[in-house]
Amino acid sequence: METKMVVIKGFPVHLDRMAKVQAALEGISFKALVIKALEKYIDSESWDAKIRKVFTEDKEEIERLIKEGAKKK
Repeated sequence: METKMVVIKGFPVHLDRMAKVQAALEGISFKALVIKALEKYIDSESWDAKIRKVFTEDKEEIERLIKEGAKKK
């Protein structure tokens, strides 16, 4: 599996602390907990079916959606 470094600026301190405690309770790393949580979210029905389809079929469309989202901020 290919990996990349991710930095999140302005991450809430309380979430960082809570996640680290949860990871310790589960006996896994913070990184493993974050990956587990993201995978669970993406596999849930909260994840838009259109995004799932785009992700599996059209990388150019993914880039367009990301840029569009960034412009809204």
